Amino acid sequence: MRDIRTDLRERLDAIATQRLQLDQMESSVRALLVQEEARFAGQSTENLKLLPAGSLSLSALIATIMASEKRRMKKEEIRDAAIQAYDFGRRAPGRVLNFTLQGMKKAGIVDEVDGGWELKGISVQ
Repeated sequence: MRDIRTDLRERLDAIATQRLQLDQMESSVRALLVQEEARFAGQSTENLKLLPAGSLSLSALIATIMASEKRRMKKEEIRDAAIQAYDFGRRAPGRVLNFTLQGMKKAGIVDEVDGGWELKGISVQ
């Protein structure tokens, strides 16, 4: 009989990674829905007030920032906006942001275009 404990641990790790990706996707879609609800309700999203630090996942915050700007953004611009509303703790904001953007790209939420980042489904200026 073969010991499958290592295989089971690996599968659990894979499930945890998939769950994180799904949570990020869900948060991003919820943030977009908030934007669309505001737009169709006739409210201005130009002066979008970001929620307090920690109340949104970083991917949802990024999606909200990008949706409110409606343009291709450089990573530095996203980082500067995110620092205002997200508690990075002791982690390096640029590094965390890079990993999050790459995860969002892999999940099909954003695209990297001409050195900038675009939110899929939002027409950019």
